[in-house]
Amino acid sequence: MTQDGGGNTLLVHNCAGTHGSSGAPLLFHDQGGWHVIGVQVQAFTNGAGGRAVPLLSQN
Repeated sequence: MTQDGGGNTLLVHNCAGTHGSSGAPLLFHDQGGWHVIGVQVQAFTNGAGGRAVPLLSQN
């Protein structure tokens, strides 16, 4: 987890997102199946990964 310049929480990930993937769901798989845990907002330019807005609050 990190924050943007406005203090909003972002989830840093290493999924294979590329430029143009903004708005795509960030998925997580466990024994219960697939879950949408965030929405992609930024892809890294130097490899896989990026930042996503988390859908669930982290308390």
